Amino acid sequence: MNLETLVRDSVADHTSGPVPEPDMVALTRRHLARSRPRAGMLVPAVALAAAGAIAVGSILVRPLIADDQAPLAVQPTDGLHVYLAAATQVAMDGTLHTRTHGGPKGMAVATPEGVVYLGDDRRPYLMTPEGEETPIGDLVSDDPDWSPSLAADVASSTVAWTSRADGRTTVHVYDLVDGKEQRRRIPLQKSDTDTPASDGVIHGVATGIVVIAMRSDAGTEYRIWNTMTDAGFFEPEVTGDLMVSGVAGRTILTYGPGELGRGGPGGGLDGWAVVRLEGEHDGEQQYLSPDGRLRLIAGNSVHQDGRPGDPVVVEDVATKQRTELRIEEDRRDIPQVSFDTDGSPMVLTKLEGRKGWTLYDCEVPEEGEESLPCHVQATEIRQASFPGEDTF
Repeated sequence: MNLETLVRDSVADHTSGPVPEPDMVALTRRHLARSRPRAGMLVPAVALAAAGAIAVGSILVRPLIADDQAPLAVQPTDGLHVYLAAATQVAMDGTLHTRTHGGPKGMAVATPEGVVYLGDDRRPYLMTPEGEETPIGDLVSDDPDWSPSLAADVASSTVAWTSRADGRTTVHVYDLVDGKEQRRRIPLQKSDTDTPASDGVIHGVATGIVVIAMRSDAGTEYRIWNTMTDAGFFEPEVTGDLMVSGVAGRTILTYGPGELGRGGPGGGLDGWAVVRLEGEHDGEQQYLSPDGRLRLIAGNSVHQDGRPGDPVVVEDVATKQRTELRIEEDRRDIPQVSFDTDGSPMVLTKLEGRKGWTLYDCEVPEEGEESLPCHVQATEIRQASFPGEDTF
């Protein structure tokens, strides 16, 4: 895939000062430097071994093919093709690794540098594509009943998480390339009770901007932290009953009848596209491409009344143009969807007549394309989910 078609104007270097235009040559060079030989991806099929048979470390995932069927052809593409397997296992680039620090499946995010996850010791870790694990932060909280949040900006290899101490929440932003961390405590909520924002949740981090939601008796409030300035947190004006449901690139998705203010020049969401979703979206997780241009919609295999199901599609958030992602085999059940670390759509689905899950990597649509093919990356996976999902 052409990386330059995946990284749009929303990608920015978030070191300091104003947001510059992205250096496409440098971004492409950095991506290619991280790439590993693809020969291992040319196996006919991939499967997950039983959890009890896997030792701590890494193994190459081996095929498991039904006796009465030919294997699905596997095609190499860019991206790490990350999925989480049974218990503490992570698949990256065709290799299965075991997380030595465990942790919940839902508290993990994929980046071009590897998978960042919250371990069972409540510390954030980076697992590289080679399976090496490094702690990148301290204990997030000694309160086992408090739940932190974790988000990633794939385009800039940045992750953000929350920690709690003395009843207050701190936001941490960590650059996986240079190892630099920024942190800032969330200010008190402006509600009648002036309750500390101990339940601040990161909705997303993109181009150096962190979007945080805080709930109180007065409703949901939002804070914006521009890590490229010293201005601290900005409180955008919210009118009506509005909820943020997706953050990526310089796009923020909302639903509900309200409006979200962007703030003035140089502050808040200045220069961002605020897109309101139509229809019912309460509680739905939205899947945005790293550049914020595309929204991935899972569809289903069949309706309850027996009608053919809805295909997996990507929607241009600006034009609402939809492109079907073609999977040639007959699907069953509801698929799982996500975006790969190179920005391409990925689908985990079950197929008629085949065991377990099949992983597809799909092509990225340009303007006006009605459908595009998806390519098999792994088959016969017994248990699988994408990072950020709590269940298989």
